Amino acid sequence: MTRSLLSDGLFFSLFQPSIKFISKFFPGFWVNSLYEFLKKKEPPCGLSDLYVLVCLILGALWLSLINNPPMPFMSSYSARVVGACFAVHLMTDIFVFTLKWIFVDTPPVEDVRRSLFFFFINIFEIALFSSVALFLLCCTSKSPWCAVYESLRSIFKIELFEISDRCTRAGKFVIHFQLITGVLLILVVIAGLAGSIRKGKDEKGAKTGGEKN
Repeated sequence: MTRSLLSDGLFFSLFQPSIKFISKFFPGFWVNSLYEFLKKKEPPCGLSDLYVLVCLILGALWLSLINNPPMPFMSSYSARVVGACFAVHLMTDIFVFTLKWIFVDTPPVEDVRRSLFFFFINIFEIALFSSVALFLLCCTSKSPWCAVYESLRSIFKIELFEISDRCTRAGKFVIHFQLITGVLLILVVIAGLAGSIRKGKDEKGAKTGGEKN
């Protein structure tokens, strides 16, 4: 234990188990755990893909109905606050998963293109759920899908989403968290592309060297 702390550094050795522990409070962790459990007994069942698809459908339906909720109680202040908290919870799930993927798991990427595709999907999810949270907190006057576009635009331009003057501190937290998580995902995509290009060059070089020998 002491040797591990000295080799990895005190703070990093504490950071890794902290991320592992925090990740257990989010649905993404349990989906991946179940996926790994099933993978030992049968071929991959695409459970992670299904989870991402369910989140996308949930976010799209939620945003589409946000101005006309199907039930009257969903327009109440308490329901809006709970909904905003749940949207931020799903954003945090992506943030924690990304940190765990970078600093804890670092697994060998079997399919780089598939991984990059899903990180782009995660960026869209961040824009989707942050827009939901901002609407529920009355922090934007834009139309629902325009807010998603502006959220994506702010992430890729690395600037804060433009909010209304009456926005609360909770809304300001959402736009900062949106930007931090989105930029983190973009950095992962860039690193993944760089790694994929380098891997391709190394494989090509090894293949060329083998043919010469």
